[in-house]
Amino acid sequence: LYGTEYNSIVTPLQQQKNSIKEIEIYWLIKIQEEKRIEWLYTTIFLDIPLEIMSMRMQQRQQIEDDELTRRLNSASFEKSEAAKRCDHIIDATQPLEDVCAAVNNICSKL
Repeated sequence: LYGTEYNSIVTPLQQQKNSIKEIEIYWLIKIQEEKRIEWLYTTIFLDIPLEIMSMRMQQRQQIEDDELTRRLNSASFEKSEAAKRCDHIIDATQPLEDVCAAVNNICSKL
């Protein structure tokens, strides 16, 4: 899977260390379904509406319609899974300072 290596997610949790990781929803599904981590962890999903996601993708590079549809379908799946699996959902369309404040607020209560 893309991004963070699985062991770099699991190892700190197994050692009961505080850690902040950005992971794909697929890793979260794997961790939760395998139930390999019994320690407390908190999940936060930074949510962006699909319309804004689509606009950003198209602004970054020229993208074929079928590739855009594939990416948006994947994002829709991730959003759906996050709604079921994540402890907190943050509106990431807010100014960056507000998103960081929301994350810090959650972390300060742990």
